[in-house]
Amino acid sequence: MKMMVVVQKMALTAAALVPLSGFSLPAAAEPPTVTLYLLQSTAFRYFEAKDYWTEDFFARGVAQYQSGNLTGAIQAFDRIIAEQADDPLAYNNRANARAAMGDRQGALADYDRALALAPDYGFIYYNRGINRSALGDRQGALADFSEALRLEPDNLAAYNNRGIVRYRLGDRQGALADFDRALQIDPRYFRGYHNRGIVRAGLGDWQGAAEDARSASSIQKPAGRGTD
Repeated sequence: MKMMVVVQKMALTAAALVPLSGFSLPAAAEPPTVTLYLLQSTAFRYFEAKDYWTEDFFARGVAQYQSGNLTGAIQAFDRIIAEQADDPLAYNNRANARAAMGDRQGALADYDRALALAPDYGFIYYNRGINRSALGDRQGALADFSEALRLEPDNLAAYNNRGIVRYRLGDRQGALADFDRALQIDPRYFRGYHNRGIVRAGLGDWQGAAEDARSASSIQKPAGRGTD
């Protein structure tokens, strides 16, 4: 009987959308590109001992990505895909590296392939939604964030980003509902107050906007740190 080993594979997560602007409050610094899903989106796989080298390349790819060596990260995930073309996390991670390098179309192709292999991975829909928004496909981004939320109903970042997309599509009430839900999940979520304040101001709710500004200011983290 062949020995099986339990291995842990990290799924990288795309950066959040740029916060809404136009509010008299400093925009939040973008969080690191690998944060929100290190626990939620870690996948456990069983590999035969002879295939354990795959995990070494995953570790290399993630380390290269986090250090800013995107070319090295892509090369590591290329190696995995060359040997195991059915691995959705390798495609997801390579997509994030490609997106960070500005290759949005290449990233989109990788996200599409990852979701063809793993249609129930909510974080990949989230990542593709970020990429689609960057490509100007707001309807596609909206659909992806909605699917991510169907699969992960308490996904704070997906509510925030869907709210941003809805706002930019002119659906202010839908955006307000998403920021409300994000703040129900985390009442100390800076981005939620920041973005909801902008929506409230746009709807003429100046008192609500001022309250959100005060709430955001009271919990804003020091400059240079992420806010998620």
